[in-house]
Amino acid sequence: MVVRFCFFCLVLFSAQSIVASEFATTVDQTHINADEHMVLTFTLTNSDTPLRAEGLSPTIELNTLSKDFDLGRPTTSKRYNLVNGQGRSTETLTVALFPKRIGTLRIPPFTLDGLKTKPIFVTITQPADHNAPEVFSRAGATKASVWQREQLVVYLDLYHRTPLKSAQLGDELSAAPTPIDLLDFSRLITQERTETHAGFTYTVTRNSWVLYPKETGVLTLTLPDVWVVTQAQRQLRLAAQIQTIQVKALPANVPLTLPVGKVTLHQTDAIPILDNTFIGWTVTISGPVALTEFPEQLSIHSQEKIFIDRAIKTTYSANDDIINSARYSITAPTPATGAFTLPAMSWPYFDTESGITTSALLPAHSITIARQATPYSEHPNPKPEKLLPTVTKMSPSNYAWQIISGIFAFAAALTFLALKKKRSSPQINTSTSATETFPPTPQNTFKLELLNALHARSLDQGLAMWERQYGTHPQVKSAVTTVQRLCYSEDHQTDWNALRENVTVAIGIIRSSFEIEASIDPWAPTSFVTFNNAPKVPRKTG
Repeated sequence: MVVRFCFFCLVLFSAQSIVASEFATTVDQTHINADEHMVLTFTLTNSDTPLRAEGLSPTIELNTLSKDFDLGRPTTSKRYNLVNGQGRSTETLTVALFPKRIGTLRIPPFTLDGLKTKPIFVTITQPADHNAPEVFSRAGATKASVWQREQLVVYLDLYHRTPLKSAQLGDELSAAPTPIDLLDFSRLITQERTETHAGFTYTVTRNSWVLYPKETGVLTLTLPDVWVVTQAQRQLRLAAQIQTIQVKALPANVPLTLPVGKVTLHQTDAIPILDNTFIGWTVTISGPVALTEFPEQLSIHSQEKIFIDRAIKTTYSANDDIINSARYSITAPTPATGAFTLPAMSWPYFDTESGITTSALLPAHSITIARQATPYSEHPNPKPEKLLPTVTKMSPSNYAWQIISGIFAFAAALTFLALKKKRSSPQINTSTSATETFPPTPQNTFKLELLNALHARSLDQGLAMWERQYGTHPQVKSAVTTVQRLCYSEDHQTDWNALRENVTVAIGIIRSSFEIEASIDPWAPTSFVTFNNAPKVPRKTG
């Protein structure tokens, strides 16, 4: 009997300690303007069932709200508290609601584990400045109907007349029935402008995309929503907008490789280049067509021998169109007679305005290239004697010690010659590069002369080895570096006659230094005289 009584008391006490589960919904405000939003909160206490609105098995079905509201991303949180010595768990789920229409809207009841919330009614009113809101967006397209593979530009403009803290797209551009990833499209650079609307000046930020739809039928494009926070901490979500485009089928006789859209051809005048040994000109193909329509390598039928570089492709905006272009640089040897015919070109395309196939044309035309005189003269090198350093004349009083030092110098010279064959420092490569061939241009002529003077295979190597032995000479360095620069990039402002003189002087200095080294004993007193205003330092022998 006592055991039964104790068991009964224990059960009664446990039942009193169990707190019942609760489930409720609340909103932070029940009256808002159409361009504002509210926050809906789900609260579940003392339950093991999770609040989940996403995933494979959601416990809260937010789809029931999509008829009247656009939804933000739901977030959840949990906490555990002790109340009067009893544990209490609380889980919340919050989601932002953006009204789709004006009027009284109903948030329906939700059910979870046998618990049911009460419905909530909210009032949505037209904002006082609905004709000129602080922030709004507009979507559009350049055309409502396009041909297959014709260029289409869609855009989303964000208008604001109040400072913004942040503004970002809620998603990417989407398409149906063909997914956007299967379309030939690209996003363009964001642009800004100012525009007057309802008497107010707005800053307008445009996001735009260019497409070349290939499938016929109705193409539905959904431009993303925009999430905005103003400097006054006002949060706005501008709803996604839809553009419907009709894609028309091309005529059956239009090949798949034919550009769709008007194409233009532009050709520059041919001019002499590279000392009049070649002529050069450019051909540019442009139009509101996809860049892939322009080949990397242009093929031109010509009776002349021509060389065509790979395409340089660019994109720019012109009115409502996006113009893509490909520029090809063309060179040809200058004919001996001076007469040359620029070849004709034809580029077919489908004209979207007339609906027929036509071609852009460049007619052939003949030109005459006048031969010009060589811009520099081939003068022989000046006599090396003019560039030799001045040797100080020895006085008779120095002869005695000169004879004595000469004896020691003779012995030192023998030792020097023996060690010279074994020294490990790098040697100048005496094999010249005269066998290498270069185009007959002034800079290449100067390059060969300097290489022969330096006894080197490259100007970098020759200058480095010469400066290591004889020090830096500004005139030599200037001539070598100038010729190097002109070999890699032609400068039409170059004074070839002045450069001819500088190279000649530099070659004289280089050759005279080699002659001095061969004629003067490095240990003789005369080797310590000044050379070009710089002290002559004997080379190390070991």
